[in-house]
Amino acid sequence: MATLKDVAKQINKKYKDGKVVVAGDMLPEVKKLKFGALGADYPLYGGLPYGSIIVFAGQYSSGKTSAAALAMANYQRENPDKCCLYVDVENTLPVQLPHLVKMTGLQTDEDHFMRYDCTGKSAETIFEDILDMQIGADNIGMIILDSAAALVSNTDMENDFSKDNGMRASVAKPLGKFIRVMNQYLPRKGNILLVINQVREAGKTFTGATIYAEPAGHSLDFYPALKVRFGTRTFVKDDKNDITASKAEETTGFRLKFAITKSKVSPMNRGGGFLTFDLENGVDTIND
Repeated sequence: MATLKDVAKQINKKYKDGKVVVAGDMLPEVKKLKFGALGADYPLYGGLPYGSIIVFAGQYSSGKTSAAALAMANYQRENPDKCCLYVDVENTLPVQLPHLVKMTGLQTDEDHFMRYDCTGKSAETIFEDILDMQIGADNIGMIILDSAAALVSNTDMENDFSKDNGMRASVAKPLGKFIRVMNQYLPRKGNILLVINQVREAGKTFTGATIYAEPAGHSLDFYPALKVRFGTRTFVKDDKNDITASKAEETTGFRLKFAITKSKVSPMNRGGGFLTFDLENGVDTIND
């Protein structure tokens, strides 16, 4: 009589990688990508999980892109043989890149960095191209999609402005399919898909507090291994934090604050975190 172990061996032989079914004492550890700053790595239990989908959400100017660029810069340092991909849906990277390089140390040479220009491309086309690169390129590294809120469906692009497409023009369905497929391929190469999303005001509570929602459908709620929500950035002067925005011209840096809203890879009992940037020297690890 064949045992479960015998059948598992046959399955692994069929797929030729020996990883489909493993014994209980061979479960792999989750590798983490560190930010290199204690204020962020401590609440995240070591950083961002490799081989996973991650979402950075928040209001405009909350520091989502800066934090994502820092993560990509650290990915480049840990994986010098990989080439990272920045999917520039909002077409703002050329303006931001000099600042991001100075703040994070992001490498922009062609062996380690590529920018995907999304000008005139529908969400469906962008997703297909990313999947082609994910599947076809052996050296593909971390992928940043900036941002989900700026994606435009093919239906919306082809129809004139006078026609109300309603929910048929939503990117939720194609994005959901893209996320599900990427969720299967990312662990094979150990890279990361980081999706940046912007929140929208969805109403008020009975106490007057604002309720925020994230656009682009529910797939960015269900499938990510980690979700981080950024709040309003504050300013820093030397070792003093939380300087008001009215005195921004007198400051020496800024601090990004975030909450962990979902994690499949670690407990969420350490509260939120923060990243502090010095305008001259980049990430401030000393004051953190």
